[in-house]
Formats: sequence, C-alpha cells, structure tokens
Amino acid sequence: RMLGDLGGAFSVPTVRIDCQFVAASRLGDELEYELWVAELGRSSFRIEISASLGGELRLRGASTLVFASVTDGRPKAEAIPPELREGMSRYLRA
Repeated sequence: RMLGDLGGAFSVPTVRIDCQFVAASRLGDELEYELWVAELGRSSFRIEISASLGGELRLRGASTLVFASVTDGRPKAEAIPPELREGMSRYLRA
C-alpha cells in the first residue's frame, strides 16, 4: 500500500542526513547498494545505506525521517501506523 492509502494528509520529512565517502568512485562504476532500517521509533526511523564495488565499501550514509500529519500546512510528529511499522520492521537490521 502507498502512504496515501492511510487516509489523511501525511508527510515523511528528513530531519537529519549524513554521508561519508569512504573511497573514490569513477563515472561508469556500477556500485552495489544496500538499504535497511537501522532504528524504528514511535514516530521516527533511521535508514542506513551503503554502496560498494567488488566488495570495497565506497560510501555509507544514514538518514532520520519522521512520520508526520499535516494540518494547516504544519507537520506534527505522529506514531507510525501499525501497517507501515509492520512493513518496515521486515527490513530492520541492528
């Protein structure tokens, strides 16, 4: 299901993003990416990403996002809906 299927006006703003370029990549390199949920809180979650080439780590990053309702154009943190939490928990990695 899509986020819009939950009813109401919701957004998922990014509140923090970090990226570290561990080794250089060149135009034409085909990197292998991994993305997972690192933390799953009441209303926020952190995803992490890594990219490698031939087993060599090239970059790693993390982003913290917040599930929010939008009323009068202002976001307000809300609990992540159970069906969304259940789907995300399948990708949870400690």
